[in-house]
Amino acid sequence: MKIPVKVILLLTVNEFSKNGWSVSPSAPVSSVYTITSFEISSVSLQLEWERPQSDGGLGISNYTTTLRGTSSQHIYNEMGYKLFFKLLYMEHYSLQLYAANCAGYSPPVNISIEDIAADTSYQELQDIVHTGKHSPTTTTRPH
Repeated sequence: MKIPVKVILLLTVNEFSKNGWSVSPSAPVSSVYTITSFEISSVSLQLEWERPQSDGGLGISNYTTTLRGTSSQHIYNEMGYKLFFKLLYMEHYSLQLYAANCAGYSPPVNISIEDIAADTSYQELQDIVHTGKHSPTTTTRPH
């Protein structure tokens, strides 16, 4: 007679301590807190950002951006942190940036860009590009 067995998979990472090796549960990546620079030229947006403060003990597998909730882009190169989108003048853009590891996604960084114009100066861009507060409960994969 076979006995049914329930299997639960818990992702773990090994951590070294003074008392030897210990095992602790893994965690999703913390949020990408700092956008270090942005540039808007005639029809493009380029962002650079810093690594999250914590990678959850599993490393960062990729960064994901979602533009207007529809277009997603995965960035696997952790060096440079550059993002490029083609934009249209006088449009409103909503961009979300996530970091990911195999345990899940970080809370998003929300960026809103409004009324892009051909003669927008760098100072004006600083006024119209807003880095929003992080959603404290968003850890699911973006759609």
